[in-house]
Amino acid sequence: MMDVMKRIKSVAIGFMIMNTAVMLLPYGTFFYALSILAFALPMIIAAFSKATVRSKEESLVREASFSLYPFFISRTLSYLASIISCVAIGFVLPVMIFLLDRSEYTALMILLSLVFLINRTLIKGRSYRKEFAGSRKEKTRHRIMYVAEAVAYPLIWAACKSFITDDKPVFGTVDGLSNIPFAYTIGICIDFVNRIIAMLSEYATILPLLSLMIYMLVSGGIMFIGLYRYFDGYSLTEGSIKDSFSPVEWIPA
Repeated sequence: MMDVMKRIKSVAIGFMIMNTAVMLLPYGTFFYALSILAFALPMIIAAFSKATVRSKEESLVREASFSLYPFFISRTLSYLASIISCVAIGFVLPVMIFLLDRSEYTALMILLSLVFLINRTLIKGRSYRKEFAGSRKEKTRHRIMYVAEAVAYPLIWAACKSFITDDKPVFGTVDGLSNIPFAYTIGICIDFVNRIIAMLSEYATILPLLSLMIYMLVSGGIMFIGLYRYFDGYSLTEGSIKDSFSPVEWIPA
């Protein structure tokens, strides 16, 4: 119970940091750089933890005398790829959140809460060897995540849209980022995509499949996955974080 409460507090802190970073975004390039760091670090740590679980599994199934054993348990390439991808998402994610309407913001937070509730309480990975339970559970969690985004978001967003009458941006518009050239360019691209989605939505009643795809685009796949990784970083246990920075062969099976 104490572990659950610690995770809830950590996620709550992450939520406050997220909102603060996005609120300060219009005040200049310095705050934009801080927001990139604030979003990227938790995502990087979460990615490191997943890479460690995979490397640990490899260390259990391969003989130490195997010539390529060091390569299979090495996390160098995985860590490097994680840093690059998470920093790239960190450039885009604050801008995407900054431009969210109230209905989109509310639906996204509800969806993320539901996904984490299901993953942390109901989904238990199964494996023929208990050593692999962590890895199997991670794969199950990701499957649930993608299903939740594809199926639940359209329903949640539509419900939020129906009772939120003043559906204005939560934080601001693209013009609010005009003093940050890079963020402003990203914002223009996002706004352009949103306009296309709005235009296509006029045909949603004719093409139900198109309607579903539009709602999924509104949720923003990058945004959902990025925020999922972001909060996943805050929900990690101290042991998982320590393991991520310890040699695989020293991690107890």
